[in-house]
Formats: sequence, C-alpha cells, structure tokens
Amino acid sequence: MNSPNTHRIDVHHHASPDFYKDWLVDRGITAGGLALPDWSVESARKIMERHGVATSILSISTPGVHLGDDKEAGVMARRVNEHVAEIVRDDPQAFGLFATLTLPDVDGALTEAEYAFDTLDADGVILLANARGTYLGDPSSSRSWRS
Repeated sequence: MNSPNTHRIDVHHHASPDFYKDWLVDRGITAGGLALPDWSVESARKIMERHGVATSILSISTPGVHLGDDKEAGVMARRVNEHVAEIVRDDPQAFGLFATLTLPDVDGALTEAEYAFDTLDADGVILLANARGTYLGDPSSSRSWRS
C-alpha cells in the first residue's frame, strides 16, 4: 500500500550488511531461532517507497557488535559504521547513520562515537537496551555511565 506521505523519516531501520550477518551466523547467532534476514539497499528502498518514507536512518539491531571481546567489537563496529556511512554518502537524502557502539565496552564506545561523529558525520548513535545482558547504566560495566 503506497502512502501519500513521502516526508516520513524512519529512525528504526535496521541494516544488516552481508559481512555482519555472516559474522553473526559464524558465531551461532540467530533471530530468535530463525535465520537472520537478508538486507540490501535495494530492499530498503522498496520498503521505503511502499510506506512513503523519504529518509531511513540506518543502524544495526541486537545483538550489536559486542559478543564478548572488546577488540573484536571495535573492529566490527568500525567496519559496520564505515559501510553504512558509504551508503549514506551515496544518497544522503534517502539514508542517515546511527552509529554502532561497542557497549558494554564504554571506552571503546566513546572512541567509536568520536570517530563516527568527527569522521563519518553520523546523525547519532544506536543504544541497545542491553549488550549481552548488561543494561545501560549497570555499575558492573567496564566504566559506569554515571561517572
């Protein structure tokens, strides 16, 4: 059903680049027991057109990039963010970027946020409610959000 409203902004559009999806599959991650969905810029455009969305802000979904190793999370966050930033550069009217962070690794998250804003021109960051069961603000994280 086409919507006459073509001014919508979708701030909850999950991108899943093939390399990210493959990385999760290699680690046994599923979507609630189901296969992880395919995603592409072309499929995103079709969804946007069908629902009258002018701009979609892209981000990845749970489980994010921190699967237990701070260094690996940093590498994957950077790779995802640079990939999505390239999509945005190709069509900044249609797409934006909410950068992926390395939480619960707060120091890594601050480093990636700085890079995302200063270098990639991110529109914001995505904060998952929890990373591997650690909720935002949990004092057991590597550095408390309250400090």
